[in-house]
Amino acid sequence: MQAQYHYFVSSFDIWSSGEDLFEVIQRHKRDTKADIAGIYLVPLPPDAEYKINHFTPEVEGCYCIGVAGLNAKARKRLKEGGEYFNPFTAEYTYKEEA
Repeated sequence: MQAQYHYFVSSFDIWSSGEDLFEVIQRHKRDTKADIAGIYLVPLPPDAEYKINHFTPEVEGCYCIGVAGLNAKARKRLKEGGEYFNPFTAEYTYKEEA
């Protein structure tokens, strides 16, 4: 039986999707130049067609479930709160240096 949901991972240059979140993130890390990616749970089968706007799925009931640092430097920045990625607008906000 085919899953009725899938994961969608996106950054500024590409997006990746699939049923296995770990596999999708690994593939995305391999193929992107980005440091940070938004992670979405899409309530549709993996082979469903839908619109993507600003690297965000346009699907009713789609949720952003997190943001992933794709390398150690990005994970440190996220942990320290040095930047924020808005997955709904695909924009970064940086804290001002004191």
